[in-house]
Amino acid sequence: MPLEKSSQRTYFRAELNKLKSNAKAESSRKLILHIYKYLESNPQIKTVGLFAGTNKEPYLLPLLDVLFVQRLAPKFYFPKVINKEHGIMQFEKVTNQQELAPGSFGILEPTSNLTAHKLDLILVPGLAFTKNGARLGQGGGYYDRYLNKYPDSYTLGVGFCCQSTDYLNTQSHDMILDSIVLR
Repeated sequence: MPLEKSSQRTYFRAELNKLKSNAKAESSRKLILHIYKYLESNPQIKTVGLFAGTNKEPYLLPLLDVLFVQRLAPKFYFPKVINKEHGIMQFEKVTNQQELAPGSFGILEPTSNLTAHKLDLILVPGLAFTKNGARLGQGGGYYDRYLNKYPDSYTLGVGFCCQSTDYLNTQSHDMILDSIVLR
């Protein structure tokens, strides 16, 4: 019998809590390298939705600096909660880490107020992922609502190897991602 989403969330949060800091740092470094190579080989990608994340998610902020220095700089946008009551977010432009400040849920959010109207690629965090693109989020529905409004954006789930699973209890409103990369 499949586990309910709340049970799945409890399980994967516990798995993430077991990860050592050095393992998260090494996996984050590998993810950054993978994403860097992906962007380098796909110069048509001009706008990227990135996330600052929590201490349980990959640390991808160095992408801002690396890609700017390498002059590959697509425009980066980060999620910002604009209506917590209804679970609504938007992506806003960020050119460096100083343009981020603690926001909703204590997660770094942009301060630019320059909203994205189209994103070519959106990097999506989660608690768990299947190889077919199903994703288990934190439970607020923020990404599902956003992705539903912008179906033409290519979505890439990003996480750690311990977040892989064969089955997730998904519902009709859960958005399926185009691809997953776990390290």
